[in-house]
Amino acid sequence: MTLILGQMILNHLTLNPRKCKVTQVCFKKEVPCLPSFQIAGSELEVVSKTKTLGLTVQSDLGWQSQVNSMVSKASRGLHVLTRLRRYPSDL
Repeated sequence: MTLILGQMILNHLTLNPRKCKVTQVCFKKEVPCLPSFQIAGSELEVVSKTKTLGLTVQSDLGWQSQVNSMVSKASRGLHVLTRLRRYPSDL
């Protein structure tokens, strides 16, 4: 974390603590206690899954959330197409 912050300072970049989240990846049955992470005095939120660039990343590196999201989007699109099929085209 110190190396990342050093590079950010060197390149005049900043992190927005409200948009940063912490996800712990662990495959053990007993998850160890996670230390708190802070940026500019603000503690970062710990989440079990997060969406980055359209991809949902889970703490267990599973795909269930991503697949559910894609199926939901496809179902909505299919519903719209089904409703549009009922109306005759004037083309």
